[in-house]
Amino acid sequence: MFLASFLNALRMFLYFVGFTYASVSNAVIMLYTWPIFARFSVFFLKEKIECMNIFLLFVSFIGIVIVYMGNGFSFLSKDFIGMSAMLLSACFYSMTIIIFKSESKKYSQFEIIFYQNLVGSFVFLPFLFRGWSSLSFFKVDIVSVHAVLVGVIGFGLFFSALKNIKVSTA
Repeated sequence: MFLASFLNALRMFLYFVGFTYASVSNAVIMLYTWPIFARFSVFFLKEKIECMNIFLLFVSFIGIVIVYMGNGFSFLSKDFIGMSAMLLSACFYSMTIIIFKSESKKYSQFEIIFYQNLVGSFVFLPFLFRGWSSLSFFKVDIVSVHAVLVGVIGFGLFFSALKNIKVSTA
């Protein structure tokens, strides 16, 4: 669970880098490639993949290639750096989902949420203090509502479902 928490913190860092450097549309497309990498659950969790899922993986991979074909290829391009960061973020996210799925029988969904955020809380704490002067009651209020809705309720439902479904379905 600590490995998954570390990978999740690394994923979030790459997520922020991805959105900083890439256009939003390209970053989002790369972010949602994580199900492609989650198919490695076949090896770790012994889940079977249906033929239709293999076809859909192929279609989604072709879509990524088509999206990126419109961009000039340069390792120094900001969009390339951002898209690469987001692609790595997607890889790490799929790894965490596989780990959380394998551990979901031992932990409740709220314990998994705790571990998901444990390392990241310490890693990103300095950024809170850096922006402390610009915090207002309104910003704290909005962030708190977001944290409860997405971080607790949304991921609570996700991890609750993950106990009963395959990673490929999630």
